[in-house]
Amino acid sequence: MKLFRKVEKELENWLNTKTGLLVDGARQVGKTYSLKEFANNNFDIFVYINLIENRNAFEVLKKSVDSNDFLFRLKSIVDTELVKGRTCIFLDEIQEFGDFDFITLSKFLINDGSYRYIFSGSMLGVELNNVHSWPVGYVTSIRMYPLDFEEFCINKNLNTDALNEVKECFKRKCVVKDFIHEKLIDLFRQYIIIGGMPEIVSSYIDGNGLNELDLIYNSIVSNNRKDITKYVENDKKLKIKEIYDLIPYELNKQNKRFILSDIESKSKNASVVDSFLWVKDAGLAIPVYNAKELSIPLMINTDRTIMKLFMGDVGILNYITLSKDVRLNLLKEDMSLNYGSIYENFVAEELNAHKFENIYYYNNKKNGEIDFVVEQNGRVIPIEVKSGKNYKRHSAINNILSIKNYDINDVMVFNNENVNINGKILYMPIYMVSQL
Repeated sequence: MKLFRKVEKELENWLNTKTGLLVDGARQVGKTYSLKEFANNNFDIFVYINLIENRNAFEVLKKSVDSNDFLFRLKSIVDTELVKGRTCIFLDEIQEFGDFDFITLSKFLINDGSYRYIFSGSMLGVELNNVHSWPVGYVTSIRMYPLDFEEFCINKNLNTDALNEVKECFKRKCVVKDFIHEKLIDLFRQYIIIGGMPEIVSSYIDGNGLNELDLIYNSIVSNNRKDITKYVENDKKLKIKEIYDLIPYELNKQNKRFILSDIESKSKNASVVDSFLWVKDAGLAIPVYNAKELSIPLMINTDRTIMKLFMGDVGILNYITLSKDVRLNLLKEDMSLNYGSIYENFVAEELNAHKFENIYYYNNKKNGEIDFVVEQNGRVIPIEVKSGKNYKRHSAINNILSIKNYDINDVMVFNNENVNINGKILYMPIYMVSQL
């Protein structure tokens, strides 16, 4: 089935520019499907080349010496006539170009203006040299993620009026109508088990059970591990695999922290930080760094040798860590267990998908620990995540609110209940994270 994706609006906006389009993101988040659907609907002539599947095209194009030579080679390997002003060329999996200076070449292709160009890939942050230095003014960059909670709800046919009600209640800090709240809690429960990988969501909506879904989960996890083997230098492979495999189990520890020095001491290679960055840039994980003080800017008050590392998709986290019976119980409204790490992974995903590029947590021996901290509109927003009924027990929040230097306006406590305000503490239903 065709899934609604928010990226469609960004793609429509790109049509009104004269730039090329670069779409990045983890493997299997729906980049290729969304871009092919968009290009087919908006251009008279559409040429698609996957550089992994079409090795002949890859070998021919990689030998290009300049943009004219590139176009000559391209025209020789496609069956379609390229018509100026009516043609879109989509090069997929461009991470395969590796050391080939495709970035410089693309500038001249785009500047020529004869055709529109779309570039995409799954390992751009770690494989294609200088991928974050594409020429300013020539390329529009978009990063795609798994479906966020709102996208999941829309594809589950939730009325948009209900989502608008949630937006308004979040803005006004007022109670959500009971029947809407109950529906959204039900959808949230489904989402944290299923996750947001498009193929999984589509299969779930089509009525397939966990047996069928687990085959897809297994394929995704297997491909992630294959990417580590394929794109990582030999001396780093084992370390990155270890970090990727450890994420679910570290999240189940009480403090949920990776301490780089602990892993580094076990390793002969001193580039542990680079290994963490690889997992992040590949879109497989979301780092949350330790903020030592709750003062703006948070970045300069951060200890980057200690972090929490969350999975890029909560459904994959659950597939790895929870038995099928436990996942089925949660789908059947069993909220009796402590799902703290799952709730926190959900929050990390939502913040990441909603453009919070830097996410932090606060830890202080005297004051305690706050699950997440973000900056918004020049202020610090502490966030606590509670999966159980004792969501109003939070000594760390009380401690930081008493520190005048922090000047905290609001603290958000996301939980299973409806909106409730107590001074500066905003108790908000967990699905309202999507409104930040």
